[in-house]
This record gives sequence, C-alpha cells and structure tokens, in this order.
Amino acid sequence: MFEYLLVKALFTIFLISLIVLISVIWTKIEKIMDETVFKNVSEKTRYIVTMIIVMVGEFVLIVITSLNWKSSIIDTLFFGSIILFCCIWLIPYFVNQQQNVAKVMDKHFSGGVDLGEIQVHRAKLSAFNLGSIVFSIVGIIIPICYYFKYFL
Repeated sequence: MFEYLLVKALFTIFLISLIVLISVIWTKIEKIMDETVFKNVSEKTRYIVTMIIVMVGEFVLIVITSLNWKSSIIDTLFFGSIILFCCIWLIPYFVNQQQNVAKVMDKHFSGGVDLGEIQVHRAKLSAFNLGSIVFSIVGIIIPICYYFKYFL
C-alpha cells in the first residue's frame, strides 16, 4: 500500500515537473527565436509563425500519443483537442473565478475591508493560446465531419 502511494506521489511530482519544464523550454525557445530568426520580422508574421509552430507541435504530440496507445489518429485527435481546449480555456477561467470567490470571502470575513474589485474573465489571446484554440476547434470539427455519416 505504501509503495503504491509513493509511486503515485512521485509520478504526480514528475508530471508537475514536466509541465514546468515544458513552459521553461518554451520560454527559452521563444527568446532564442526572437533574438535570431524573428529579429527583423514584423509582429504579425512572428505571431502567425508562432501559431503554426504551436499547431504543428500539438499535432505531433497527438500522433505520438495515438501511435503509443495504438489508437486511431482521428479518435486521439478528437479527445486530445477537447482536453487541450479545456486546458487552454477552462483553467484560466476557473483560476479567475476562484480569485473572485476568495476576494468576496475575504471581504465578508475581514469586516468589510475592500480587497479589490471582482474581475471578469477575459481570454488572453497570445500566439500560443490562439494556436491551441484554432487547433482544438479544427481537431473537434474534423472527426465530427469524418463520423458524420454515423450520426444520420
């Protein structure tokens, strides 16, 4: 029993570390590309190229996952796109919602001290987020079109 909990805790720590490592690597790659490749490129072109790189990277990740789990690419694309869309859209939404709840609770239990206004969730459409959202929407539409004949 103890070994199972230890392995589960270590695996969770490994996954969290992997997420942090991916964000650090992405930041380093973005800085290197800004200083070298995108040095004399317009902001719009930089935005579009970054979106394309994100979409290609996500597609490669979907294909690798599909091959690793021996499932069809179209099914993995559908479920991976839903999961990715939830990560890109819902996590920031619920973080904002939790901060608003904390402000209201703190104001209520601290004797009416104003701790700031409630913030409305506004999506930040960086190149990474927009590329992920476009990939997710296309990744949901393609399997629906592919399996459309079964819906009729």
